[in-house]
Amino acid sequence: MKRSGARGGQKPQKHGPARGTKMTSDYSVWARAADHYERLSSRARFPGIRVWAKQRAQECSDRAYAAR
Repeated sequence: MKRSGARGGQKPQKHGPARGTKMTSDYSVWARAADHYERLSSRARFPGIRVWAKQRAQECSDRAYAAR
């Protein structure tokens, strides 16, 4: 029986190792958190959240630098 659809005849693609198998460093975790809060501080609707997110981004950035 033939599959229908645009990708019917192809095998599913594998994208690297399974999720959760790669160890992340403390630096990368804190740097990613700092990026997240930096984005939040620039996009937040309310000024109080922007101020809090900016402070939190700085704290995470400091911890990333210390973990290096």
